Amino acid sequence: MSVAEWKDGDYPTVDALERIESWPADDVNGALTFAAELWHYPDFGVSYELSPEERAVVHADEGERYLRLATGGWSGNEEIVSALRSNIWVMAHCWRLSARGGLHIFQFVEV
Repeated sequence: MSVAEWKDGDYPTVDALERIESWPADDVNGALTFAAELWHYPDFGVSYELSPEERAVVHADEGERYLRLATGGWSGNEEIVSALRSNIWVMAHCWRLSARGGLHIFQFVEV
């Protein structure tokens, strides 16, 4: 399925959100990638680079990969983050920071 099939206009479908919530433990990187692909306003809210200050706060080591999401207050993006936060495996292995204003940082698992 293409990502467009997981969206209802600019919003993720219920099926897409449920898919993130139940994403398997052995592919948490896939959940992060799928969430980024669903993101509305990706040019504004999705980055795979952290600022030097963010790197310091999350204690990032050289070579580690991160996903930086900023919701921009868009309710569809907030739903995607909520789905990620509902997935125990994503939270246990990938979540690094959530900050007031809709900033969320996740770390890709090294394989």
